[in-house]
Amino acid sequence: MLIGKHAPALGACFVVPGRDAAGEDRPVLCVHGRPDEHEVNRVIEVLKREVDSHSVPAKVLLLDDLPLTPNGKPNRRAIAQLADLALRRAQPVEDSVLC
Repeated sequence: MLIGKHAPALGACFVVPGRDAAGEDRPVLCVHGRPDEHEVNRVIEVLKREVDSHSVPAKVLLLDDLPLTPNGKPNRRAIAQLADLALRRAQPVEDSVLC
């Protein structure tokens, strides 16, 4: 995966779709834990160079506790709901990292 290749220190991270206040689908980078801010910014810069602009995360969501399914896998539905909430509080990714 592109993210893990460029920032192995981030640990568990993935991109989920979110819906902003205008109803537009926007990608959200979800990171488990408290990574170094420079690592997160570096990933965003790499993504800006490597993927289409519509695939660059609009928001970074830091998750202290990763929602899990009963079988221990990341609960993408619950994480997507958190992503929607984060996007509705929209600020550009350069301006804020949600805690």
